[in-house]
Amino acid sequence: MELKQVLRVLKLKAWFIIVFILFVTSAVGVFSVFYMKPVYEASTKIVLKSNGETDGKLVDYDVLLANVMLIETYRDIVKTPGLMEKVVTAYPEINMTPEQLILKVKVNSSNNQIMSVQVKDASYNKAAQIANAVSDILVQEIPKIMNINNVSILDQAANMPNPKPVTPNIPINIAIGFILSSLISMSIVLLREYLDDKVRSEEVIEKTLGLSVLTVIPKMKKNEVFPLSLRVTSDERVGERTYVAINQ
Repeated sequence: MELKQVLRVLKLKAWFIIVFILFVTSAVGVFSVFYMKPVYEASTKIVLKSNGETDGKLVDYDVLLANVMLIETYRDIVKTPGLMEKVVTAYPEINMTPEQLILKVKVNSSNNQIMSVQVKDASYNKAAQIANAVSDILVQEIPKIMNINNVSILDQAANMPNPKPVTPNIPINIAIGFILSSLISMSIVLLREYLDDKVRSEEVIEKTLGLSVLTVIPKMKKNEVFPLSLRVTSDERVGERTYVAINQ
């Protein structure tokens, strides 16, 4: 299908494409606003202190590299059932099992001495409570587990009066719905045109058969054809002979 033909088909079916896009985009917007539950995220930051740091001296690069490697170890410790069991015991108001906490808590680091403990929940206050609880227990347990006291909480999750949910992102959802509905509607129109084997123009006949079109019968509506047949019948009756019987 040539580009000119594709554009012609899309122009003819523009009404269908517009209606389809409006319907899908509106449905996505309504679903995002009224049916998707908001999810909030809270996070705390933990910093790994460099014990090799002295007054007026720079920290050795090897020490920094070792600390970055320790961050990876601490990330694994956070996701252990043993540590989460201590969190559940120390903070029973969380009302979750260690397995549930492991699935809810996420630990990130960016190749530096800081790692963040992130928690997502339908309630921001509960997410902040869990993030702070896990961070507190981690800072308490690291000296016992690693025999080294080099971690401290840099920033705790604070209570927010009007937190913004991380999901759903309504503008993003609507934009995705618009793009997908545009692609789907245009694909439907072009697919139907491709599967339609009806001849709709003289150009198609000339291109397919390689023959010139001699004449074209115009499309006529039924109410235009029916009066014509009546006129022809009436004209034929005018020329008919009339016979009169003569009584002898």
